[in-house]
Amino acid sequence: MDDESAAWSQGILSFSDKPLSEVIATLSRYRNGAL
Repeated sequence: MDDESAAWSQGILSFSDKPLSEVIATLSRYRNGAL
């Protein structure tokens, strides 16, 4: 299990070496409204 998957299983969102635009796009799938 990679670090991001391990974090997810503990209720932690972890984004390493990802562009901010990709992080925002991922978060926007799970949250309504502006980030």
